[in-house]
Amino acid sequence: MGRKEMSLRRAVAVLSFIGTDDFGREVFVDELGTIWKYTEPGATPRERHDKLYTASSNGRDGEPDLPMSDAFDYKIIN
Repeated sequence: MGRKEMSLRRAVAVLSFIGTDDFGREVFVDELGTIWKYTEPGATPRERHDKLYTASSNGRDGEPDLPMSDAFDYKIIN
């Protein structure tokens, strides 16, 4: 009997860059309109951080709130 291998795929959230917030943090929006951002401003946040957070009140200038689930990967398209 052969061993079956399961291919587990993680869901991928496609994000579009929409600018920065009042503190200079990069801000993104997904296909459902949810706003995502890094927790810290500054140069090269994509290289320094691997986790994005929702924005409080789903606003561009809202504070980082809940982290993206580990069940998701993300892809920034612009």
